[in-house]
Amino acid sequence: MSASNPPKRVAGEPVVRPRDASSLIVTQRERQKIFVLMGRRSPTARFMPGVFVFPGGAVSSGDGRVLPATELDPTYGTLMGVGQSQSRARALAMAAIRETWEETGLVVGVAGQLKGSRAPSWEAIRSLNQVPDLQHLGYVGRAITPSFSKIRFHARFFTVDARHLRR
Repeated sequence: MSASNPPKRVAGEPVVRPRDASSLIVTQRERQKIFVLMGRRSPTARFMPGVFVFPGGAVSSGDGRVLPATELDPTYGTLMGVGQSQSRARALAMAAIRETWEETGLVVGVAGQLKGSRAPSWEAIRSLNQVPDLQHLGYVGRAITPSFSKIRFHARFFTVDARHLRR
């Protein structure tokens, strides 16, 4: 399989429904240059082995229950394909923040006590006394894994300036 020779879907096989996922594009400006944080997936990964990616992953059930310090821009929901569902838009943004923490040790947050979900996936951020700060996230766009793939995601891409990251 390659970009120029993608696999074809086998007739009769059901199309896998994509899972909601989010990624965070972290940028840093220095003089006339822009740096972007990316990682490379393991060559043995089941999904997109060896590919360079932004931090991110699937939305978990706890992502929709954590209360942020600030809210996401309300216009993003329609752009993300979730209509007026601010709770679903917020869960997507929270997943991007949680996944970025899990993969890099960096969090978009402000000092405070995390409220809402007691999900294990959020305990590390809770222990840092950080609360997700959604006001600094920009929304870039979305992509859906092609229907021939057996693992599919409906990914939303957010961006944040590295100045808003905490360790």
